[in-house]
Amino acid sequence: MLLLIVGVIMPLTAIGWWTTRTAVRSGRALLQAQLDSALAQAVTDLQARWRARQADLLLLVENEPTRRLLLDNAMENGRPSPFVERAFAQVSNIDHVVLRDARGRVRWTLGSPDAIGGRIPDAGILRERQVVTSIPVTDVTRGDTIGSVEARINAATLLPSIGLAASRNGPVAALRTSGGDHIVPPGAEESIFATGADGVGRRWLVSRRHVAPPGLDIVIAGALDPVVAPFERAANTALAALIAAAALVTVVVLIGGRKITAELERAVVAAEAVAAGDLSRHLPVRSRDEVGRLAVAFNAMTESLRRTLDELTRKEALAAVGEFASELAHEVRNPLTAMLLDLQRVEEVAGDPGAVRAVIPRLLRQVERLDRAVGGALRVARGNRVTDRGVVDLVEVVRGAIVNAQPEFDRRGAAVALNVDASCRYRVQGDAAALEQVFLNLLVNAAHALGDGGEAALTLLETPLAVTIVVADTGTGMTAETLARVADGYHSSKRGGTGLGLKIARRIVGVHGGNLDIDSGPGIGTRVTVSLPRLPGPAMVALQ
Repeated sequence: MLLLIVGVIMPLTAIGWWTTRTAVRSGRALLQAQLDSALAQAVTDLQARWRARQADLLLLVENEPTRRLLLDNAMENGRPSPFVERAFAQVSNIDHVVLRDARGRVRWTLGSPDAIGGRIPDAGILRERQVVTSIPVTDVTRGDTIGSVEARINAATLLPSIGLAASRNGPVAALRTSGGDHIVPPGAEESIFATGADGVGRRWLVSRRHVAPPGLDIVIAGALDPVVAPFERAANTALAALIAAAALVTVVVLIGGRKITAELERAVVAAEAVAAGDLSRHLPVRSRDEVGRLAVAFNAMTESLRRTLDELTRKEALAAVGEFASELAHEVRNPLTAMLLDLQRVEEVAGDPGAVRAVIPRLLRQVERLDRAVGGALRVARGNRVTDRGVVDLVEVVRGAIVNAQPEFDRRGAAVALNVDASCRYRVQGDAAALEQVFLNLLVNAAHALGDGGEAALTLLETPLAVTIVVADTGTGMTAETLARVADGYHSSKRGGTGLGLKIARRIVGVHGGNLDIDSGPGIGTRVTVSLPRLPGPAMVALQ
């Protein structure tokens, strides 16, 4: 809606407003040009009429009898010269004349102010309007002003001819005196010149110009409404068309926008479902526009994502199987190595029944260990948890691990020692076979790091909350780089090793709710610390 208002409705409104204003300005400009032309003609006409009245007055004052009358008060039987009277009789456009001397005294008058307009037939209302003017009288010999002639001139004789032919719409001319009165022709309203509107409310455009002699304003008026009406009708028609177009566009945009919004809402809901893991969502393709292409792209994306996840799932499954196989092989390999050593020992002492009987129990224990390793690995692989739980005596567990790791120490001429406190019970809850596997792996790793005369020690400590088992050796140790990589299940410092022993040990300890930490350095050996919760311990937690 904001885009519609800003991009469509507001521009259309501005265009409509501009069109209307331009139409009115165009009409006013056209009428103004007509009035200016008529005004120039009226000014020329007024000046010509005034010059004619001025000539009549000069006929009265520029003669010898008039000068004698002003200088000597020369009267014949109490009347002015018959020449002056005859001259006044010939001037039909002047109603009343007053002759004053230099001191302003009235010497004589011609005509009657009460008979204003009586000498001009059909003057109508202009009979009540006069224009008063004054012309000085000078002494030709001396050049002094000896008096003046005041004349009352009928306005009808000065009003331009355009004013006498006033039409309904104009242009019509009028005179404006210095006092602000308007002298208008018959049929015209004075209000159009004073206020720019007639009695019925129509607008008029007025132009005026001052004409110095005789000191009047010529005013021309023309009706504005008839001129601008065609332009306004055209502008209003265009504005109505713009409004209709805007309304149509609004309806179309609203309907189309609602449709697009609904499609986008479905796309958003489907995208949220895909983000939540539901890859079965599918958008219907109802058109070939941008929204339709969006639906096609969305469906292609989810299908591609579904195939990619399926491939990743299969690869992860294969990787898990491979890792499990590697771990199982590692667990099987250690007992087989011990069994191989014992069988070689049997071959060496085959002639000594007592020695043979001493080796056979160890072979049986290795077979049992092999069975437990395979079973435990399967349990961990299936559920990442230990299900065969019970109270475990860690002293017995570590002793069994030492017995099984002893052949590795014997092969390298190394020794292994167990340090326990007889007053402690060292009991935890868990799987004895799995825990024995942990310490066996740690002891085998320690044996591989020792040389002749080397020694490994397994020490048990007890705190109120945990049992700590420390496996320390005097072997070569590990560099900081090697120590940082031991968490990788496939890294080993032993030739031919898989690197899974420590990983399996860490996993089993984690399943039992404990921690496994390693501290090592070149030339100082390695120290592995295993902490397990004492009884009563926390419930076994799932391996993450």
